[in-house]
Amino acid sequence: MKTHLYFEVIAYDAVKNAVEFNRSTHQVTDLYAKALNLSVKGINKISIELSETKEFTFTPPSKMFPFVLINKKFDFDTYWSLNEQDRKLRILEILQESVVEMCSKLNLDVSPFELAYQKVKTLNT
Repeated sequence: MKTHLYFEVIAYDAVKNAVEFNRSTHQVTDLYAKALNLSVKGINKISIELSETKEFTFTPPSKMFPFVLINKKFDFDTYWSLNEQDRKLRILEILQESVVEMCSKLNLDVSPFELAYQKVKTLNT
């Protein structure tokens, strides 16, 4: 059975409104996964952890842990100042930036991810 990728974008730090932030990202990540409709051998999940202090890190998948972990610095105050539509777009942008970085590091074809991004972006506008 073919397993599709699961995506998550979460607040890593104990930031104000972290629970609300984590709940709000699922709609975008679910749309992206459905638009992508792709499986990648050796990867079940792509987890993007956002932090106000932690700089970019990339942890590739392994046989024991079939997921990619990406940490990125993120300005939560700016995020919360946006309207709901722009917040969704910002999450989509973070997701896309992260998968492009992942594709570069793992030598994967980025085109299916670009198509999914454009499809979700069109739905979001």
